Amino acid sequence: MVIIFVAFYILTALIVAVSVAGIAYGVGVLISKNKEATINNLKWIALCSIVVAVFLAMLYFSIPARAEELPEEFYYRVVFIDEIEELDEELLLHGDDANHLWSWYEEYPAEDEEFYSFEFDKELSNIALYWAQENSFFVKLDKEERIVRGRIVVLVMWQCTDNPYDDEVIDTYYTELVTQ
Repeated sequence: MVIIFVAFYILTALIVAVSVAGIAYGVGVLISKNKEATINNLKWIALCSIVVAVFLAMLYFSIPARAEELPEEFYYRVVFIDEIEELDEELLLHGDDANHLWSWYEEYPAEDEEFYSFEFDKELSNIALYWAQENSFFVKLDKEERIVRGRIVVLVMWQCTDNPYDDEVIDTYYTELVTQ
């Protein structure tokens, strides 16, 4: 897989280098006012400019994607909701990751809050699905209620210390998957 990525970046760099050279050649021909300055040279400059613009756009839009990667002290933990305790204005959720129990607090969902109003994250849903398959859980799609027993969630965890029971839940992503 790494070889494919390296080959892709090398090929992309070669295409951009040829495009920049084509732009430089075309502009040089136009500046020299040589009779070779034809419509074909202008088409070549336009094509090379488009290639370079696409490359720059790829760089520009990949920066936020890389910025969203989790910092070193943070990690994902996939769990399913094992138990729900009702408190005054919050729910205490107990999640099981097939090895440990994790607990965190959530506010009661608003009455008009629908599951589909939450943003779908394909990457986190795929992580949850992979986790379910690795742990031999049968899952089904369920969009009825967000907080329900069996719901698979992805927790963004902050590693406070080396003790796995001392980590803190920073954020919760509720997938569409529920264990059966």
